[in-house]
Amino acid sequence: MADTNAAAPEDQRFDMAIMLTDGNPTVYGPNPTSGFGTVDRNSGYTRFRELGNANASANLLKSQGTRIMAVGVGDGVDGEGAAFNLRTISGRDAYDGTNIREADYFQTQDYAQAGEALRGLVLDRCAPSVSVIKQLVPYDGTTEDAYTPQTPWEFSAETTAGTVDPESAQTSPQTGATNFDLEFDPGPVDVAIEETQQSGYESLPEETTCVDKATGEDVPVEVTPDPDNPERFTIEGIGLQSFLSCTVYNRAPDFDSASVRVDKQWQVTTTTGPDGETTTTTYPQGQQPPGLTSSLELGGPGGAPSATQPWGVARDGYSVEDDGSVAVTEQAAADPTNCEITGSSLNGTDITPGAPTSVPLASGANEWTITNEVECHSRLRLTKEVASGDVSPEWWQLQGSGPEDALPGPSGRVTTDWAEVTPGAVYQLAEQADATEPDGPAPHDVLHYVQQDHRSTPLQFPQSTGSWGCTQTSGTGGGAFSADLEGAIAVPLGEDVECTAVNQTATVTVDKQVQGGDAQPEDFTFRITPQDPVPPGGHSHDIPGGGSQHVRPEQPYELTELNGPNGYRLHDLTCTTGGEGSTRQVDPQNLQLPPGATSTCTAVNRLLSTLTVEKLDAEDERPLAGGEFELYRDTDGDGEDGMTDGAPDPDDEQVGTCTTSGEGTCEVGELDFGDYYWYERTAPDGYDLPADRTSALISIDEGNAGQPHTTTFTDSRTPVPPDPTDPTTPPSTTTPPSPTTPPSPTDPTDPPVPTGPTTSSGPTDPTAPPQPSPPGGGGPGSPGNGGPGDGGPGDGGPGSGDGPHGTDNGADGLSDTGADIGVPLALGVAFLVAGAALTVLARRRRQGDD
Repeated sequence: MADTNAAAPEDQRFDMAIMLTDGNPTVYGPNPTSGFGTVDRNSGYTRFRELGNANASANLLKSQGTRIMAVGVGDGVDGEGAAFNLRTISGRDAYDGTNIREADYFQTQDYAQAGEALRGLVLDRCAPSVSVIKQLVPYDGTTEDAYTPQTPWEFSAETTAGTVDPESAQTSPQTGATNFDLEFDPGPVDVAIEETQQSGYESLPEETTCVDKATGEDVPVEVTPDPDNPERFTIEGIGLQSFLSCTVYNRAPDFDSASVRVDKQWQVTTTTGPDGETTTTTYPQGQQPPGLTSSLELGGPGGAPSATQPWGVARDGYSVEDDGSVAVTEQAAADPTNCEITGSSLNGTDITPGAPTSVPLASGANEWTITNEVECHSRLRLTKEVASGDVSPEWWQLQGSGPEDALPGPSGRVTTDWAEVTPGAVYQLAEQADATEPDGPAPHDVLHYVQQDHRSTPLQFPQSTGSWGCTQTSGTGGGAFSADLEGAIAVPLGEDVECTAVNQTATVTVDKQVQGGDAQPEDFTFRITPQDPVPPGGHSHDIPGGGSQHVRPEQPYELTELNGPNGYRLHDLTCTTGGEGSTRQVDPQNLQLPPGATSTCTAVNRLLSTLTVEKLDAEDERPLAGGEFELYRDTDGDGEDGMTDGAPDPDDEQVGTCTTSGEGTCEVGELDFGDYYWYERTAPDGYDLPADRTSALISIDEGNAGQPHTTTFTDSRTPVPPDPTDPTTPPSTTTPPSPTTPPSPTDPTDPPVPTGPTTSSGPTDPTAPPQPSPPGGGGPGSPGNGGPGDGGPGDGGPGSGDGPHGTDNGADGLSDTGADIGVPLALGVAFLVAGAALTVLARRRRQGDD
């Protein structure tokens, strides 16, 4: 019993051992012969040693949790010293008829009473409870042939009220039984029992029986099978005194028949640690990495040739006696370039893929597992390309960074060496420009290049610097990866992947156009300046006219003209980008180009011109100072100078003013192409403004820009009447008649017209020959003439000759002077009187003003 206890779990050991004894130890042997006479050889004797051995055995059981009850029979009831012997193996407390729970031994002549007491003790320890006994029925037998299984079967129990201890238990291999103790309040409860079915066995729920042993007799108890679960049944109405024992039957399989099922798994070993550590991962068939493939063939049953069989699916119909063994053949392949099958085994026994292996059959279900051992290496290489511009790829350092517990990624320039990486681990890819290798600091131009970048925001891989193009270069893979545009890559198991970073720049070209003069495009310099935020190391660059400059894509720049030959002005600066059919304007002050783009900026410079106005006395062509002039540009494009309400055309633009110096000239410079005209705003002191106060249009264009041009205006003196208080003042032969009463032999009512401007030379057409003067003037004669001019010498009205505008010069180049002899003397005297009167009136007015 001690050995049985030692092999069983604590909750499966014996609760009590009852020993029936006469109280004496085991007889050692017959009585020895005595020298005093013959001894009865049919009797025997004992020794204290045997009593000590019994005591030691009893103590061993007690230490295992088994209670010992000694029951005296024969001399053990009333023999001398019997009680002491019973106590030696059990304990000190004798049964007194009421203390069955505490008693250690019995001494009674009433065995019926002892039996009833022991029965009560058993019921007290066992009720309420349910014992389950497991029996197996042979494949072709009945319950009469049932036997106890040699391996445990598992049962579980649950109740509608109270508790079950334990909730699940396994049967004993010796008895096939297990027990569930119940604890609940008074009142019947229901208990459900369920077994865990084993492969190949068949439940026989109709054979399940239960009896109640509480009365000392087996009283049948009704069992209710579960219609949906043949392994489950329910016992109803269990009371506090119920001691149930149930027998559950299962039909055993045909142990001559057999089935075969082969499972498959892969053990893949990869290098995963920075110090060469390896990791082996086991994958069930169907969950292995792509490219690892295999197939299965089984021979039989009944001598049938080998045929394909799915992994993990049983093939039935084998006979242990007839077939004996099965031919198992596996075909396996590792497609990834850097993967190799290093070993194959069936349930731990090495096999050769592609060759049949004979495996012995056992009755029932034969389940085997084939394991393929595979070693794989994954590699990554980085490459640098410059798609636009002429900077070498060597100026960028490339780096792939994996997780902390992964292999280090590749590192290098232009094209790195192949680096073994952890398959499936995500490596973030980056580049760094302006490094100090290989030949010192990188040229500044590398700052004008950026990596192609299509990453989404927020960044999925913040250590990346842009988008990469990754391609599987080995095996059956290829094409793009989903993460490379985000700046990362996870290399598949056993494959080679190459990732390329492409950098691009943008280009600005200055198309210089020079209008006027002899300056060349390269004589002008432009400056392109990065705007905030300026990348580290960024600065402005000077571009000669017609030259180009790389700029950093997506960086805003401002393009300005820095310098050029004197006398030129930037007339227009426009920038465009894009190809044919997709050209768009770009702001030169915010020049921002995408990677690979080119912008052409057209800069037009024009030579500026200076226009001069000359002021002369209409009579002696003496230079006049103090004449105030305004220069207007014909901006309305009507091609005419004009006066509106005594002022220049309001649609025209005033571009400058000047006042003649002592030399009689003044000028307005820095004039762009266009049509201009002078307007005399104020005449010099003592002179009258001409009736025509505007000059003819002066055209400046590319052909004559920068050439000198002078426009001449002539003004006449304001007439001064003679002072009547000064009779000695002779009449001036050059003083013109009063403008209010000019004598005219042809038209006494026509007043004299002051002289106007003329253009002596100008940029209208410098190559044209001088035009001949018209035959005569068109207005009144100059002061001193007696009447309207006839176009001959001495006329002082407007004209188109080479002299002042609207006049013809005399034979010596000056205006003619003198008076006509036909003027009556009386008329002259009248003029003198009138002049004196006007002088007196003027003086009085001035005195009044003073």
